Amino acid sequence: MYKYDLHCHTREGSVDAKLGIVTYALMLKNLGFSGMLVTDHNSYRGYNYFNKKRKNNELPHGLKGFRVFKGIEYDSGDAGHVIIILPDGEHIPVLEVRGLDISELAEIVHRHSGIIGAAHPFGTGYFAITNTRIYRKNPEIMRCFDFVEGYNSGLNKKSNRKAVAFGKKLKKPMTSGSDSHNPVRVGSAFTVFDKKITDNNSLIEAIKCNKVVEFSGKFHLEMTKKKNPMLVKLGIVGYVVYNKVGKIIRTNSRRKLLKHYYYEIR
Repeated sequence: MYKYDLHCHTREGSVDAKLGIVTYALMLKNLGFSGMLVTDHNSYRGYNYFNKKRKNNELPHGLKGFRVFKGIEYDSGDAGHVIIILPDGEHIPVLEVRGLDISELAEIVHRHSGIIGAAHPFGTGYFAITNTRIYRKNPEIMRCFDFVEGYNSGLNKKSNRKAVAFGKKLKKPMTSGSDSHNPVRVGSAFTVFDKKITDNNSLIEAIKCNKVVEFSGKFHLEMTKKKNPMLVKLGIVGYVVYNKVGKIIRTNSRRKLLKHYYYEIR
């Protein structure tokens, strides 16, 4: 059996992460993991940093055999956070500019044989698909997704149980990830396959064909402690504002990249 963390944030790629990718990978390897999916926010910088070190033979010997896969956690314009995995060799610059709506985003990803998953579907606020207006108005929007994150270490047991029931109801493959932004959560969630995953292509195939043997994790005190309801509500409102303002600010960049993208695929 082979164990992977399929939701990881790194200091090199996510502004809110505190752990460098090399240290992160070493920690997971020492905990018996076979690999990790880098899912930085709207960025491939963490993965690119690691890949450059790999090509220059600058990685520690202790990482021999450990696989690091290229993914991204994208801030969609209307459906919260989604995890995107593209095949090896595929790079779509517009995926690094937040704000695409889910229908267009899924169309682009699927055109390139990639997959898209609903991250923490019962998380707090509008970064979770089930809390969005588009889902409440049209639950069929879930057809856009190829998989559901059934377990996320940043959520409580109730939220994860609801996510698992959600995935089963939709008959979608389910994965698990720590969503770690700091050393405390590293290794706190895992997705198990019965065959070793060697690259993005085999990871996509394993998820699409529902080859997940097990997905689960464990809780830490920081994830179970009660939070001030007012602070939670402020956080939700803050994310809505952040999402809408960010989408507006990046409009021109997104339009230019989309124009270039559609020109290239003609």
